Amino acid sequence: GAPGYVSEFWMINPYDPSLGRAGPGDLITRVFENTRLYLGSAIPAGLTGRRGPMTALLGTVLAVLALVGWGRRLRRPGVVELFAPLYLGLILLWPVVWSGDRFALPLFPLVLLYAAEALSAGTRRLHPQAPLVVGGFAVFLLWLPGLQTWRSYAAQSELCTERVAEGGPYGCYQPRMREFVTAARWVSVGLPEGSVVLTRKPRIFYVLSEVQSRTYPLVESADTLLSAADAAGARYALIDYLDNLGSLYLIPSVHQHPGAFCALVGFGGDEQGIQTQLLGVQPPERRNLRGRSETVEGATSLTIRFCPEDYRRAEAPTVAPYSSPEIPLLTRLDR
Repeated sequence: GAPGYVSEFWMINPYDPSLGRAGPGDLITRVFENTRLYLGSAIPAGLTGRRGPMTALLGTVLAVLALVGWGRRLRRPGVVELFAPLYLGLILLWPVVWSGDRFALPLFPLVLLYAAEALSAGTRRLHPQAPLVVGGFAVFLLWLPGLQTWRSYAAQSELCTERVAEGGPYGCYQPRMREFVTAARWVSVGLPEGSVVLTRKPRIFYVLSEVQSRTYPLVESADTLLSAADAAGARYALIDYLDNLGSLYLIPSVHQHPGAFCALVGFGGDEQGIQTQLLGVQPPERRNLRGRSETVEGATSLTIRFCPEDYRRAEAPTVAPYSSPEIPLLTRLDR
């Protein structure tokens, strides 16, 4: 199966393994960087939909109030009071390149609850009705900045709902994701039984195609790529543009030894001709076939042979644009 996140957690940068493993100093640096990210951006932006100095100040104030409220709860602690610091410690130690508002979401209700309790306790000393007035004003301060953003999001959501109804669950994604989906759908019916594909997103790829997949090595090395393919029994590698990792690692590795690969099929493509490509990985005995990689005026071009017929099923369909409203693996599980 695909590896989990434990080994990646200990890397300085999971997307650049060459930087090595994180030491105590690196973990301390993570805590400071993640604290700045969550207080200054992720938490306030998640609540208001906006970013900037004022929302960063809001995040800091909320954090201080929440800490006070959590401390008050420790007089009679519950499970939540144990969960909150443990989860917070985890996301502060998490690799910074993975950090973001998605990890802060479980803390939003706790932050608001603890902050509200601290604010209520502090203002009640001034006047019995003060918590209602101050609390209402605080809710207004949270609501006002996000009003315009929420209206914009609502309009986008309505548009996406229409696109999904017409084009399926990925109808509102960018073309690069739809190309990835198209590639997975084609692989499910176009490759021989038992095929394995090296991809950027092996879990998503398997759900969409029901074809085994492994992550290609995040190293700019043709030898490492070919060794990983041989170890996994993978005869295919998918060059996608979901992010820049394919351009950083997979494409340069192919350029180092183009004769070890063959061109099978492409999906989509924009006005610059960039498109998701499914390559075949030649078996060791064929890797002496000629290929050519050359650079002209700063642009590198690659010439490789087309794959032999045995790399695809005889009845492999032509590539059609993404349009299916179903996710194959989930559809099969529903039956």
